Amino acid sequence: MESHYGKVPHGGTFMLLHRPMYKEMYMEIEQIKRYGKEAKGRKELIEYLTGKRLTPRKAILGKCYECMNAYADGKVDCNISDCSLYPFMPYRKGGKLVLRKMSEGQKEKITCNLRRKRPTDTLIAQYYA
Repeated sequence: MESHYGKVPHGGTFMLLHRPMYKEMYMEIEQIKRYGKEAKGRKELIEYLTGKRLTPRKAILGKCYECMNAYADGKVDCNISDCSLYPFMPYRKGGKLVLRKMSEGQKEKITCNLRRKRPTDTLIAQYYA
């Protein structure tokens, strides 16, 4: 699709500048690249704005970067303990979040349950036959 505004290449995709939402996203990406500090979440936020799929961890890092205004005041703790993402905040005081460790019995039980819920290859073959 051509436009008299032309196409703008970005991240391997082409965004048409005559569409307002693409223009706003492109401008936001450029501002992050130009003025945003190099910190955890910068790359993830740019990936999100370009339409790439993110893991939950990457999404959290990107949201913290955005919420902290690109860490304009420095890479510090946000101190918003009411936020549901606070335990995962990259620069949180108190260090990294300690995940609960599962025992071997718990891991085996989860694996067993997953195997039971998955359809076998023969069921799939019968369904598509």
